[in-house]
Amino acid sequence: MLKQPDWESTPIIVCTNTKLVDSELLPISDSYWEYKCYRENMFADKYYHLFYNNILGCTMLFNRKTRNIAIPYPHDTAMHDSWIAVVTLWKKGRIIPIKEPLMLYRQHDGNTIGAPQMPSLFKQLNNFTNLWKKTSVQHHASRQLVKMPFPVFFLLKVWYMLLTHWRAFHKKNNL
Repeated sequence: MLKQPDWESTPIIVCTNTKLVDSELLPISDSYWEYKCYRENMFADKYYHLFYNNILGCTMLFNRKTRNIAIPYPHDTAMHDSWIAVVTLWKKGRIIPIKEPLMLYRQHDGNTIGAPQMPSLFKQLNNFTNLWKKTSVQHHASRQLVKMPFPVFFLLKVWYMLLTHWRAFHKKNNL
């Protein structure tokens, strides 16, 4: 059982799940987190958040302590919501997920990022150059928080990529 955080001195994010819908508001999935194969324990995994963002900015509520450590974010940050989550966890904060979908997350052709299907593991590994470049950008963006050599960072990224595909495989095959 997690102990009650000190709400004043601990960085805290509260976030909710969403219901994934298409441009006509027809359901794609009743749970964005299930659609993306997120598990509740991932919200406390500070290493996972270096590589993947499972918190939609539009569902975030955070306290002043989080604001003070995360904003302003570095100019080379790719996604501000991801940065806020990473900083919160690396500064010994907490992410409190609310499993119930409290809003619709609409997908349409104009989505900048949205909820794309995960590319196959083969496709990701086959495009090694892109994987290396993307991981290099992530490493550079997190350098203020994480003092980790790039080869170790890259191997950790590959580990989480394999883990994510393993979970998706289990979900798809009802294992």
